[in-house]
Amino acid sequence: MNQKRSFTEESIYLLVWLLLAISPLLVSWLQVVADIDSAINWAAIFKAWQQMIPFLIVFVLHNWLLAPLLVYRRRPYLYFTFTGLIFVLFVCYECANRPKHPHLHGGPRHEQFEGHSQRPYGAPPREGDKRQHARPHRNEHGAAREATPELDGKVWKPIRPVTQPPPVIGQHDFISAIILLLILALNLSVKYYFRHRAEVQRFESLEKERIRQQLAYLRYQVNPHFFMNTLNTIHALVDVDPERAQSSIVVLSRLMRYALYEGDHDFVAVQREVDFLRNYVELMRIRCTDNVDIRFDVNLSQPTALMPPLLLASFIENAFKYGISSQRPSFIHSSIDTTEERLTFNCSNSNHQHSLDIDEEREGGVGLRNVRQRLELLFPNDYRLDIDEGRDVYSLLLQIPLRQVADLDKFKFVH
Repeated sequence: MNQKRSFTEESIYLLVWLLLAISPLLVSWLQVVADIDSAINWAAIFKAWQQMIPFLIVFVLHNWLLAPLLVYRRRPYLYFTFTGLIFVLFVCYECANRPKHPHLHGGPRHEQFEGHSQRPYGAPPREGDKRQHARPHRNEHGAAREATPELDGKVWKPIRPVTQPPPVIGQHDFISAIILLLILALNLSVKYYFRHRAEVQRFESLEKERIRQQLAYLRYQVNPHFFMNTLNTIHALVDVDPERAQSSIVVLSRLMRYALYEGDHDFVAVQREVDFLRNYVELMRIRCTDNVDIRFDVNLSQPTALMPPLLLASFIENAFKYGISSQRPSFIHSSIDTTEERLTFNCSNSNHQHSLDIDEEREGGVGLRNVRQRLELLFPNDYRLDIDEGRDVYSLLLQIPLRQVADLDKFKFVH
C-alpha cells in the first residue's frame, strides 16, 4: 500500500513539473501563431527554465528530506529550522541574481535645486517658467563669451542624474519568495492528503479484521450451543425409538458437515442455508407428537443470492425449545421469502414460557444474543428485527439485505 501511495504521489509531482516546463514552449508557440512573422524565442524559453531550476531544487529537498520530518516523523522543530534556512538561502540567491531591470528597483532621478522646477538639463523651458536668458557677452576680440544663465536672480546649474541604490529585496525577489511558499504549502497539502488516506485505509483494514474475529467468535459460540440441544434430542430417542435415533444421527451428520465446511464462510447461497434449516426442522420433528403443528414454508425467487451462514438457526432452535409443550397443543410456523434484494424470515410459535426476551440474561440465551450482535456487525442500520412476545404467541420478523455473487468482494471480510 505504501509503494502504491508513493508511486501515485510522485506521479502527481512529475506531471505538475512537466506542465510547468512545457508552459514556456506553449506560450512561445501561441505567440508564433498570433504573429506569423515571429519565431520561437528560444532564449526566453531557456531563461524561463533557468529561473525554474532553484524552485525545483528547493522542492526536491523539501519533498524527500524536509516534509517527511513534519508529516510522518512528527518533528516540527527540525522541519521549520531547516526549511527556514533553505528559504533564507533561496531569497539571498534571488537577490544576488535579480534581473537587470532598473525600473523594478528604482531608476535614476534628477536633482531639483531650490527655486527651480524639475527639468532635465538641455530641455526647453516650460510655459510658466519665468526665466531670463542672458545674452552672450563678447570679449575684446569680438568673440562670444559664454555667459551663465540666470533665473530669477539664481544661478542655473546643469542637473546631473543621481542613481538611487536598489532595495535589499525588490519586487522580483518578493514575488519569487511568495511563489516558493506556495509550492512548499502545496507539497505539504498533498503529503497530508495521502497520509490521511493511508490512515483511513489502515483503520478500515483493522476494523474488518476486528469484525472478522468477532464474527468468528460468535459463530464458534453458536455451533456448540446449537449441537448441544440437537444431541439432547437424539439422546432422548435412543431408549424410546432406536431406529429413529439412528436416522437422526444421519441428519445430524449433514448438519455438522454444513456447519464445518460452510459455516466458516462469510456468505453462502440462500438455498444452502434453507436446506440446512429444513434438515434441522425434520430432525426436531422426530421428538414431537402429533399435538404439535410444524410448518416450514419456503419461497425463493433468488436461491443463488448470498446471506450469512447459520444466521436463522438460533431463531428456529429457540422456537422448538420454548414453543413445544407435552401437555397443550403447540405450533411452530416459519417461512422464508426472498425478493431481488432482501430476505424476509417469519417465525411464530406458541409461548409456553415467558422468558424469550432477546436481551434477558438467562441460561440458553446465548444464541439469540449472538444473532443480534452479528446483525449489528454485518448489516448496521440495514436490517429489521421485530420481536413480539405475547402471552400465548411469540412472533419474530427479520429482514436482511441479500448479496449477489458479483458484489461479494465489496462485502467480504479479511481472512
